[in-house]
Amino acid sequence: MVLKSGQGDGAASFSVGAVAKGVLLSFVATLLVSVFLGIAVYLTRWEGITSGAHWFAYASIGLGGMLAARHSRKLGWLHGVAVGAAYFLAASFLFQPGFEWHALTAGPSLAKALGCLVSGAAGGILGVNV
Repeated sequence: MVLKSGQGDGAASFSVGAVAKGVLLSFVATLLVSVFLGIAVYLTRWEGITSGAHWFAYASIGLGGMLAARHSRKLGWLHGVAVGAAYFLAASFLFQPGFEWHALTAGPSLAKALGCLVSGAAGGILGVNV
């Protein structure tokens, strides 16, 4: 689905399908990295990453933003931000035990949301320009 604003050939368009593909890629990348880290921890004496594991999610959101921007070919930053927002909301709703919508306005959640939006926007900018 493509949403258009403006008139004529030069009109900017927003592709919901491109965002959906980007979010799906982000979740698959996060899942694969998590599985490989779990296998590494299980097979070795390594105790895993105790802090900073959220950076893998940010990197996968950036990849999803790049994919969305490549598919849309316009408004890369907007498609990337949409991927980051959709990823954040879906991950919060699906994977946070005892999820409550008002908890998204708390400080730690806002920091995570900002990280998701920024990494998605950066990926979108790179995806449309590279």
